[in-house]
Amino acid sequence: MIKKQIKKTLLNIRDLILRSPLNGLIYDKKSVYVLSYPKLTNIGDEVQSIASHDLLRALDFNVKYVPRERLSKVFSIFKRKAILNGWFSHDENSFPPTKAITPIFIGFHLANKHILNSKQAVNYFKEHTPIGCRDFATQTALSSVGINAYYSGCPTLTLNKRDVEKTIECLVVDAHLNNPDGHTSDARHLLNSIIDKYQIKNIQYATQNCEENTAAPRKVELAEARLNDLCASKLVITNRIHVALPCLAMQVPVIFIHAEPENDARIASFLDLFWYKTNTEEVLPSETDYLQIKNKDTYLKLRESIINQYQNHLIK
Repeated sequence: MIKKQIKKTLLNIRDLILRSPLNGLIYDKKSVYVLSYPKLTNIGDEVQSIASHDLLRALDFNVKYVPRERLSKVFSIFKRKAILNGWFSHDENSFPPTKAITPIFIGFHLANKHILNSKQAVNYFKEHTPIGCRDFATQTALSSVGINAYYSGCPTLTLNKRDVEKTIECLVVDAHLNNPDGHTSDARHLLNSIIDKYQIKNIQYATQNCEENTAAPRKVELAEARLNDLCASKLVITNRIHVALPCLAMQVPVIFIHAEPENDARIASFLDLFWYKTNTEEVLPSETDYLQIKNKDTYLKLRESIINQYQNHLIK
């Protein structure tokens, strides 16, 4: 009983501090937050933040980092804009952010629909519209409760090509594994059919996951190294959207495989941008030599639109 009272008192004190006039007192116009992901293992998260980082640096902003799962607990004398993109979220109580953050929603994916059960969260969205959604399912969910939302696409489509030598014949990322973290499908049978179809040799395998409790700076290093690996590849096969989308952006030939994309709201919004194969459908390049495969160029308008969205939200 005493422990509960102490915990309640501490939470009340914390809430008073977060609501105090000092939180977000000074507006830092030259710095923008991007998200970090402590204790999580998918470096695809860091790839998304790298994309935002690069866009912000190109616009002459300083980049600061804020943990996605602690947005409702941020205390800072400085009030800053924050790019809120990606997967939201493991903890529904991490949303909405404190007043030290001015949100910019570009590439936002609402995975935790319980967030919309909070009147406070819904009002927060409405206060900071329009909401740029990474996928059509998120746009529909937000629109259904009266929130002005649009399809923005994902910032990883804006990544720039790395200047590295092509030393990897074919890189397979996670498509050889059985659903490594619950966010992909078992597509190993599809992988084998692609390898057979194009008679691919000299394959290297990699995973998008890192060890638990990998330090945040190390995760960024791993994500940067992965982007270099992609650019060093003559062909990439993957079931990860944050491998496939960067490949499009960096002009690396990619084939996307997924057993049942119709059951994954994240995938459907991007599928037509790739060459792909599923359990029921395939849209594959006509080339018989996999080294001659080139990506579709349908992503280019979306890439340009995302760059314009960053400029419009930040250059005011």
